[in-house]
Amino acid sequence: MDNKKFRILSLLNPIQEAVVYLEKYGSVVTGTSWSRRKVLEKINDFDAVLADDEFRYDAEFFSRADKLKVVSRVGVGYENVDVEAASDHGVMVTNTPGVMAESVAEHAIMLMLASANNLVSADSAIREDHWEWEKYRGVELWNGNLGQIGLGKIGYMVAKKAADCFNMRVLVHDPYAVEERVLEVGGKSVNLGAALGEADVVSINVPLTEETNQMIGKDEFKKMKESAILVNTSRGKVVDQSALVRALKEGEISKAGLDVLEEEPPEKDDPILELDQVIFTPHQASNTETGVTNMFMGAVRNLTSALQEKRPRFLLNPSIIDQG
Repeated sequence: MDNKKFRILSLLNPIQEAVVYLEKYGSVVTGTSWSRRKVLEKINDFDAVLADDEFRYDAEFFSRADKLKVVSRVGVGYENVDVEAASDHGVMVTNTPGVMAESVAEHAIMLMLASANNLVSADSAIREDHWEWEKYRGVELWNGNLGQIGLGKIGYMVAKKAADCFNMRVLVHDPYAVEERVLEVGGKSVNLGAALGEADVVSINVPLTEETNQMIGKDEFKKMKESAILVNTSRGKVVDQSALVRALKEGEISKAGLDVLEEEPPEKDDPILELDQVIFTPHQASNTETGVTNMFMGAVRNLTSALQEKRPRFLLNPSIIDQG
């Protein structure tokens, strides 16, 4: 097949470098303003989709996509893609794990430091003409305990930075982590209760699955130190947000640094927005120049490999190739 005849639908705004790369293989249509109905009406015209994290790539979608060869997620999460339905229709699904790990890890460390030192509150006070340094006394991370929940590539990098830069003792909870990886960060494998109970800072870096959905809830907060800081740069639904609000209001934990929330964006009257103990960023941990470039270019390379009937680097349903 002539590569130039491929039609590629992007459901997010790609960087120019990605567009230039894709146009070597075919035409690119950006459908960010399209309704779901329009996507379903038009999808049979396309060979590939550069996929976002909001549209539902479900059985209905794949049943309308007779020409489709690949759905390529820009990012690591793919909970909005029905991989089984894709496989049933012979469509490859890819993602880009690890390519933004450095950006997210740095962001997690930033949230730790900003929370520990009351950075946002102090900045706001100065802007309002209140010079009250005594009020915003912080705490050091040095020699503290890090409860690292998840030791994938991002979690590994968070733990390594915390250990190397702040001499933190790393308590790892990850049932799937090999002991060698834990030892590389100077860590110790523990159960979830021990990681939470001993941690001065808890960093969450796990994918959202049935197993991790609301894994940190009312009972887990009760196990944490009153002085503890919770940092979440994974997915909002990993934490029971109502339980977090209660834990902060009742002093079960001290502070939180959140890049993610259960609902994004949050409703204006969401109770968590009223809490001064929380620092928020708008799901931007991977949003650095390097991180975004790595995500897009990884995704387009996955996509074009699939179009050329080559095995993409990060293929989520290899059975459709392995079984021939």
